[in-house]
Amino acid sequence: MTNPWPKTVRSITLASQAIISGSVQDGLTGAAPLGHTAVRLLDRDTGEEYPMRGTVLADGHFAFFAIPERAFPQLVDRTYHLRVQATALRYSTDAFDFDIGPIVDQPTVVTVQVPTPGVPDLSVRLFTAGGLPQTGISLTLDRVAVRLEGRVIVSTNPSLGVANATVQQDPPTGPSTTTGSDGSFAFVAPLPIALSLQVRISAASFENAIMTLEPDYTRPVNQVTIPLKPS
Repeated sequence: MTNPWPKTVRSITLASQAIISGSVQDGLTGAAPLGHTAVRLLDRDTGEEYPMRGTVLADGHFAFFAIPERAFPQLVDRTYHLRVQATALRYSTDAFDFDIGPIVDQPTVVTVQVPTPGVPDLSVRLFTAGGLPQTGISLTLDRVAVRLEGRVIVSTNPSLGVANATVQQDPPTGPSTTTGSDGSFAFVAPLPIALSLQVRISAASFENAIMTLEPDYTRPVNQVTIPLKPS
């Protein structure tokens, strides 16, 4: 039986491509932000989301995909004002603004190899000018500072608080506060952004203590209980 379908010449293929890409990192660790990270592509002229499908990987890399002709149909005579914006819970927001167009003769036809045995090369349309594709965008999200509260107690009798104890961050020059009658304390100003910091506690008739605190940035207020040993 003969093939009823005639042989055809491979035509230019419209393929969805990663047109805009980059990465988001935690300003404190340099790794991907904790929890869910949202990356949006916005039209700066309207403030609305630009219609392009995007994805964010667990390692913080992101990409927006589209068919070039459909992504920017007026690229020849229009300038697109865009913004990539990243947000995550308990982080500040970071954004990158860029403009594209007008660009004549874009996208252009490019022949690319297909890394699949038996599949010939494809002719596709790619952006090769005017800053497109837009790659290597780097966004940094800084942690939202947290506050420190707690209670200083007697190590041999945890139900008793230590009054008039001095609690100092990053001794000997950091801010300090004094405990109340029940041993409780609270810093008005937030903690400095750091992976860890030291807190020194001192009180009459008690041995000094130094605690290493690793702030929990998922909580607006960190609560600690600090035992002091009677001297």
